[in-house]
Amino acid sequence: MLRMYLLGQWRQAPLLLAPVPAPVQVRCASMWNRLFGKEKNKSVETYHDGLSCNTKFQYIDDNPKKEINKRNQQAMDFFERFEREIEVSAERMDKYGRMCVESENRKKILYPMAERGKLYWDTGEGHVGAKKHFRCNENEFPVSDSYPPTIDEVYFQPFKMLTWRESLDGSHGVAIVGESPSLGTKIATFPLPIKNSTQIRYIDTEAVVTNIELVENDSAVFFTQEDNLIPFCVKAMDLNKGASSIRTVYEESDRRYFVDISKSFDDEFLFVNCNRKDASEIQFISVSNAMSSSLRTLIPRNDSICFVEHRNGMFYFLTNEGDAVNFTLMSAPAVSPQRSNWKTIVPHSEERMITDGAIIDKHFVLHCTDMNMEEYLLLINLETEEIVEHRPAEEYKYGKLSFHPTYDPSACTRTLLVECTLAQGEIVYWKCNFETPAKVNETGSDVEVVSSVDKHYFDTSKYRSEVLRVSSHDNVAVPMTIVYDKAVDPRKEPKPVLLRAYGAYGVPVTTSCGFIEKSFLKSGWIVAFAHVRGGGELGREWYNAGRREKKENSILDYLGCANYLVERGLTRRGLVVGIGHSAGGFTIASACNRDPAMFAALIMKAPFVDVLNTMMDTSQALTLHEREEWGDPINSKDDFLRLRELCPVQTLTRQPYPPIHISLCADDMVVPVSQGLKYVRCVEEMNTMGKDNPIVVLIHDDGGHDYMSSYATASQYMFAYLALMKRRQTDN
Repeated sequence: MLRMYLLGQWRQAPLLLAPVPAPVQVRCASMWNRLFGKEKNKSVETYHDGLSCNTKFQYIDDNPKKEINKRNQQAMDFFERFEREIEVSAERMDKYGRMCVESENRKKILYPMAERGKLYWDTGEGHVGAKKHFRCNENEFPVSDSYPPTIDEVYFQPFKMLTWRESLDGSHGVAIVGESPSLGTKIATFPLPIKNSTQIRYIDTEAVVTNIELVENDSAVFFTQEDNLIPFCVKAMDLNKGASSIRTVYEESDRRYFVDISKSFDDEFLFVNCNRKDASEIQFISVSNAMSSSLRTLIPRNDSICFVEHRNGMFYFLTNEGDAVNFTLMSAPAVSPQRSNWKTIVPHSEERMITDGAIIDKHFVLHCTDMNMEEYLLLINLETEEIVEHRPAEEYKYGKLSFHPTYDPSACTRTLLVECTLAQGEIVYWKCNFETPAKVNETGSDVEVVSSVDKHYFDTSKYRSEVLRVSSHDNVAVPMTIVYDKAVDPRKEPKPVLLRAYGAYGVPVTTSCGFIEKSFLKSGWIVAFAHVRGGGELGREWYNAGRREKKENSILDYLGCANYLVERGLTRRGLVVGIGHSAGGFTIASACNRDPAMFAALIMKAPFVDVLNTMMDTSQALTLHEREEWGDPINSKDDFLRLRELCPVQTLTRQPYPPIHISLCADDMVVPVSQGLKYVRCVEEMNTMGKDNPIVVLIHDDGGHDYMSSYATASQYMFAYLALMKRRQTDN
């Protein structure tokens, strides 16, 4: 698929947490009679002719270890009485996770993926991106339990296979391997199939390699190198000569841009893509003589986003240049690809956003989202330019779609496997025939519903999801997805609500219920997802309406969703638990600063809460790149004032704050661990609730920005449960 340049979408493992045992209810009240220690630090910095901002506890940046040890001990003390319940829940969650993987494996074996003349089954095991792949030629389709050769991660231990590429003839492969990207990587070459670990040759590039492609009859590779989280250059290496042959092909001097490489569908060209939030540049080179040729500019650097593919002598451009904010598909001959020769294939529309695309044989498949937040596919025959719309059946219209090229051995043809993930947790599959795409799934006879959760732990058929429309502060309709038990009318009696949000980078909030959401559903809660502005749910303009000078809309939309649930009788004030990860932490923490009484608790993972100080610190990895999202407070007084009014750390005041649970990772380079620790110290200093509403911080030694252990997840559920009971006791 095309590499759509949207940062901030974070993974969530499909695990489940068991409900909290009843005895906890008797013991919970005393656990809130704790308050963690404080240290005073009244540091203030001034900018723009005397304007000040809160820079308290900045010393934690230099030496966070002492604070980490302190917080972990406090968390252990807090959960000491519930240690066994949390461990049991974590064990059940891990067991459920293994069952999910096994279920997905069985499903994927039924639907082989077709790519470059080979069939693949991704077994879903091992490290992210480092999975087993079964391989065979299309004319050697396996039957029953007979599987073709595998690429097994076990041969690469102690390294993890981060990504890999296979030669066109299937004789060998290359991979990026490492214990973790932050600890450095190596390039591995190996024959296929691998029979033992001695067949693997490791090449030390003395760099962090982030992407790799084979060129020149698969005898050489191009790869990207990262510096401080920013992929900034492209290098080439002759596989026969090894590290001594490494040379720089391209180096980007502007660190606002990320550099990426990709090969065209037909393996004719290698593209070097330079992207930032609102601009891009594309260079290309022939794959067949890449080592002896120079890059040529295909798309000059300009203020638009563009992605490119190639097939049968034609370039295809997916671009949002000019007024085409929601993207349009255009084409041009490869021999004369200049802008004057571009031809529109799929025109721009204000009624839908193109979010992804891929060439599959003679078709271009586009993934689209309309302004009702319904996802569908456009299938374009590149030979006839006929366009067919393929939509899910009515009951699946709000599902999250993805598509995969697959192969039908009975008909010896490629088809399209459509995967639809529903909010309540089911995964639905159906096949789409390119010849009659509009007829597929009209009756539902071709649909196979697969529960992503074993019914012993979570029966998705018991739950219903719907999309509500919430009028925000400026009368803009904000979508909100809610999931609840079918057996209970949520409008008859107020229920506790878990309200998730993200609202940044043009990335939609993940609406499929993960492990923590399913745990709350089992306990009778409503799970809600606020599709606030700044996300990508309703197109590029929806994203632009929640960034930089319009960032406040994200916060007000979130509060509007919470108030809507109260006004409609689905919940009441003080029964809402806000949950967010990374930039989602900014949204819910800012909302809490404005209306803390709305929340029973906050649950945050790696929250981006010290935005103003981060955007003024160019030594941090992503600051220059992120200023297009948040603003430039160093060079713009207006940006400084705006962020000072929105940033969670800057807008804390002396008032009662709800209990807060934060999960951090000591080796997180995206949102450094010190940022969450500083926020905690600032909240403790301002919280007038004293010992009643503590803050619990769990910190992992390693794992990076997205990682969270089963224990931490179990503690999140326990914490929210205790906070809710405490709030109910207070109200009574």
